[in-house]
Amino acid sequence: MNPLTSSHIKLVSYIIYRLSKEEEIPISEINDKFKKTFRNNVLDVVNNLFVQNGTVEIQGDKLVRGKAYSLGKDRYVPQAKYVIKESETGNKTWSYTYLFTPFTKLERLFATIRDFYKPLPPTIVKCRKISIIDPLNLGNVNYECEAHQKDNMMIFDVTFNPPLQAGQFAKIKFFSWIKHYYGVTVKEIIERYGIDYSFENILISSPLYYLQFRLELPWKPSLIQVDNSTKTPFQYNMKSIGNVYIFDIFNPPPATYSFMWRPPS
Repeated sequence: MNPLTSSHIKLVSYIIYRLSKEEEIPISEINDKFKKTFRNNVLDVVNNLFVQNGTVEIQGDKLVRGKAYSLGKDRYVPQAKYVIKESETGNKTWSYTYLFTPFTKLERLFATIRDFYKPLPPTIVKCRKISIIDPLNLGNVNYECEAHQKDNMMIFDVTFNPPLQAGQFAKIKFFSWIKHYYGVTVKEIIERYGIDYSFENILISSPLYYLQFRLELPWKPSLIQVDNSTKTPFQYNMKSIGNVYIFDIFNPPPATYSFMWRPPS
């Protein structure tokens, strides 16, 4: 499986929009519209993008709403990218780029990120960038984003006017910077947190196709790994470029994913 292209985005937009109007779509309709784009492999693409994460089911000659709808999920997330940078002094730079489309109209996205610290040390919290992607030309959408810190939470509040429609995408980048967040030696981490490694948790609750976690360190770690809270098997690819470590996970099962690393001895 591969990261998204503009052709994938158009396919996602069309299917999510159609399923917001009707509970099923003839497969022949999707084939006729996209077979040239995907060289007659449309169902393989649909399986990778939707079926494996429960957004859509294939029933005979139709695509129908998957279990994500019956479970009350309100959005489909084609792509989520996290970047963590740890400095030599333990400062943390965090950014999260989130691409999603709602199953129905969405007026507000309210996100809270709870942290290990109580309270957080001095923190900069921002909505860095928002863009609207509208492959079906459903209409203009204005937006506002507020970001602030409260106790051990970072709070992001995005409103859409008029509401974001099924098939329209919002691409949002959240950002934070926290002074001396990480312990810079194993000894310091143990003294501060009672464990011998640093970590970041990512909660996956909405159906998600592609998750990327990018970790930039000032040194080569003695340990780096990922696990999830439910112990559900999942597959991932990890590559490193110098002291940068990139995890790619496709169709991750719902769970909290813990990315862990330990400074060199």
